[in-house]
Amino acid sequence: MKTDKIFEENPQLTEVYKTSDGQYFHTENFAKLHARNLKDKSIVHLESKQPAKEPKPEKTQEPGNQAEGVSADREALVAKYAELYGKAPQKNAKDETLIKRIAEKEEEITSQKDEDEAEN
Repeated sequence: MKTDKIFEENPQLTEVYKTSDGQYFHTENFAKLHARNLKDKSIVHLESKQPAKEPKPEKTQEPGNQAEGVSADREALVAKYAELYGKAPQKNAKDETLIKRIAEKEEEITSQKDEDEAEN
């Protein structure tokens, strides 16, 4: 996706972080987390040339209505966790805990790949 296209398709964004494999992230932390397993760990900070458009108001998180109040970043963390561990995390797990567990698992996978390559 071209740089300007990310901002055209997401007019509420004022900035994004792009990893060397072409993935875009809303936060630098998620970009860094993703880049840990790339050969080229560089991250580029991009800013929109247009002022951000007002996003639609987010729905508040009410008891029994938690799915609607979940942020996109939280959804990305849950999806990444499920991909790595083969199951969803506990619903009450904090984002910081998920980030830590994801980083640990990715480090474990990277170490395993390095060991496998060293054996071959």
